[in-house]
Amino acid sequence: MTLSSGRRLGAYEVVESIGAGGMGEVYHARDTKLGRDVAIKVLPESFASDDARLARFEREARLLASLNHPRIATLHGFEEHDSLRFLVMELVPGETLAERLRRGPMPLDEVLAVASQIADGLQAAHEKNIVHRDLKPANVKMTPEGNIKLLDFGLGKTFGDDRPGSEVSESPTAMYAATGVGLILGTASYMSPEQARGKAVDARTDVWAFGCVLWEALTGRKTFDGDTATDIIAAVVKLEPDWNALPADTPASVRKVLKRCLQKDPVQRFHSIADARLELEEAPTVVTTAPMATATRLPLALAFVAGALLTAVVWWGTRRALPPAEPVRLTLSIPGSDAVRYPQVAPVISPDGRHVVYAASRGPARPQLFLRSLDRFGATPIPGTEGVDASPFFSPDAEWLAFFADGRLMKLPLAGGVPVTLTQIPGFAGGAWGDDGTIVLGTSEGSLLRLPDSGGATELLLDAGPDDLKSSPFLLRGSREVLFSSYAETGRNIEVARLDTGERRTLVKGGISINPHYVDTGHIVYQARTSLVALPFDVGRLEALGPAVPVLDGIRLTGLDRGQFSVSRDGTLLTVPLTSLSLPNGRLVWVDREGKVEPLGDDRRAFVPHPRLSPDGRRVAVGIGDFSGGASDVWLLDVGRESLSRITFDEGAFSLRPFWSRDGATLFFSSNRNGPLFHLFSQNADGSGEPAMLDEGPYRILTSVSSDGNVAIFRQQSDIAGVNRNVGMFRLDEDDEPVLLLDSPYNEHSGTLSPDDRFLAYVSDESGREEIYVRGFPDLGQRTPISTDGGTEPLWSRDGKELFYRNGDRMMAVPVLSSSPTLDVGRPVLLFQGRFQSGDFGGNPGTNYDVAPDGRFLMIQEEGASAETSFQIVLNWGEELKRLAPVRP
Repeated sequence: MTLSSGRRLGAYEVVESIGAGGMGEVYHARDTKLGRDVAIKVLPESFASDDARLARFEREARLLASLNHPRIATLHGFEEHDSLRFLVMELVPGETLAERLRRGPMPLDEVLAVASQIADGLQAAHEKNIVHRDLKPANVKMTPEGNIKLLDFGLGKTFGDDRPGSEVSESPTAMYAATGVGLILGTASYMSPEQARGKAVDARTDVWAFGCVLWEALTGRKTFDGDTATDIIAAVVKLEPDWNALPADTPASVRKVLKRCLQKDPVQRFHSIADARLELEEAPTVVTTAPMATATRLPLALAFVAGALLTAVVWWGTRRALPPAEPVRLTLSIPGSDAVRYPQVAPVISPDGRHVVYAASRGPARPQLFLRSLDRFGATPIPGTEGVDASPFFSPDAEWLAFFADGRLMKLPLAGGVPVTLTQIPGFAGGAWGDDGTIVLGTSEGSLLRLPDSGGATELLLDAGPDDLKSSPFLLRGSREVLFSSYAETGRNIEVARLDTGERRTLVKGGISINPHYVDTGHIVYQARTSLVALPFDVGRLEALGPAVPVLDGIRLTGLDRGQFSVSRDGTLLTVPLTSLSLPNGRLVWVDREGKVEPLGDDRRAFVPHPRLSPDGRRVAVGIGDFSGGASDVWLLDVGRESLSRITFDEGAFSLRPFWSRDGATLFFSSNRNGPLFHLFSQNADGSGEPAMLDEGPYRILTSVSSDGNVAIFRQQSDIAGVNRNVGMFRLDEDDEPVLLLDSPYNEHSGTLSPDDRFLAYVSDESGREEIYVRGFPDLGQRTPISTDGGTEPLWSRDGKELFYRNGDRMMAVPVLSSSPTLDVGRPVLLFQGRFQSGDFGGNPGTNYDVAPDGRFLMIQEEGASAETSFQIVLNWGEELKRLAPVRP
């Protein structure tokens, strides 16, 4: 029986059919009670009267319920409604591995990353004495975040319960009778020889299937194939794989894994999937030789190209054999599918210089951390780090990683494991892990805290003051002193403090001096705008041993003054160059409600998010960046003439996010032109006169202006971490002080007023993810949820009859059914989907589109958005550091 869209099964409303599983039809459904999307697998009515089949279906539920692992789709429940029995399961987004392989084989680094995660899930099942028995590409889901989920354990069975003929299945997957010996359950191309013969199976049958999946990912073709199921089974039982079909550059170690997985005799096969996983993870990478600038050559190559995704990788075992006076520079490229532009999370290198961790998003997914070991192909997503919101940091032995997400500081072993919560804090501004087990944290309020690496209560180390905000701690050896950045009216300083007494000493004063690191060469290295600076330093006396010296230029600095570099203790340097992670050139475009794109002029510029149309729709105010100088200005585009004119002239500062007054005569915008913090300014729209500063105090970004131009809505936060965001307002026509409207432990931002100024739409992560809400204004009465599956960038239509928002690359619209006496809205509707620039700029969220009087959307379309992002790595940089900034006793 096929269920139609809209059919209700208790609390579950069927949306659409999405396929057939091991024992029934699978549907996308809506859980109306909990407001979530799920998958349900329905047992056909004809099966319900068959006790054997029903027993097997119920057993599937028990099997799935016992498997609680990030690599296995979660079972929510086993339900019955109107004589229908069905499983309620996690709805896993993305494509299956089978769908991906229809486009051809995968690059080796991607194959290894996927295979490792598949093995991880199988190992978890095997540890609970469960065999999948139908592992195949169609049962491997690849989420947009790059995570793997194993589906359909409907053919799984516990070890020791494999009596031939003990079960009956009409599974759409496959069922073959084996000449009276038993039943053959599975899919022919992936079943093991013992499975094909109807014999008893154990975990080694999954090892065989794993080998078949690995083979297919590498070659793009099935390991065993034929015109009929009988032909395939005969090949499985009798024939060897065509080893010549493997790509010529397949490493010998990977070939060895395949041969051990695909042994027809299970005794000769890997006995544990964990063995196969370990062999793959320890597989050496491909290397070539490379010349040095001198007459010598490196023992092994330092760079190689792996497809279009990688440009350099290091064979780490030879690193210490490099000539001591010869720094070696490498480029580490990140594929364009990993969106790492404007990182709120700077990449970091491990203390031993062997690993790089960075944050990225794939598609509309939340950002998560990726691990790139310098002696391996490719990067691997780190499960459990989704939602990471600040730069991570390593334990001194590089075996653990600490990170901040969803208001919690967590740690997990780098080798893999479940994150452990250490503490909860509202906002995070950097951390350091000492060799005595001490962790020091910076908070968004500007204080420094201390706690043990086992977790527990935090202890106040250094309090924050109105002009004394601290961030980016770095513990010196012995964990007795801590380096940190501090904020003062004159700029950012570098200080050192003793943990036992709290005694402080300023080492670098004024300017933009951030992110101090101590290197064993005897230097404190920090970032000053787009340069790295080295200060020779006596770590015993806590004194400078010479002047600070610029040692490297061209380092990326985000709009929130976050440095983009990391140094290992022995002096291996990781940087994000100015040419990377910058706004790509883009163009302004019109997009209609069906997603049709029409360019607005031919200008390709580094447009900063947040273009705004004038009230008459004839001009566009937009920021344009000059990232070589770390700045942006507000420009005007005449829509009819397609000509640009510059309005602000703020060298070395960011002026951005303009808004129009109702008469079109004044522009309001945000800028850090008067110091490190962003404040609100106004400027004549014709460019005459000087910008006027409208507020003083904390970091504020303008997000909306009322229709009469008298009320400004802003986002307030500390520039220390860019978190703990709140929504506030102040009157532009009066002398009142700004006030916070939304001031909670959650992040709230992007407040935007409706055209009649009666409602305030905003983003909040109070549910655990960002969603759109509306409150009455200014009384903040009824709170109305708007989005249902995540949302950012809210904006009202000009007539107030719709509220738009974005969910990843999807543009959504919510109809306003009534606004009197209270707000009544309909369900979100997808208007169009497309790759347009997001509203998050340097960790500064906002609404990056506008709506014209005729209903079209004004958006920024990136050009070259899929280009790779690159990090720079310098080996032996410590030797260069000693030459450029000599340490004098």
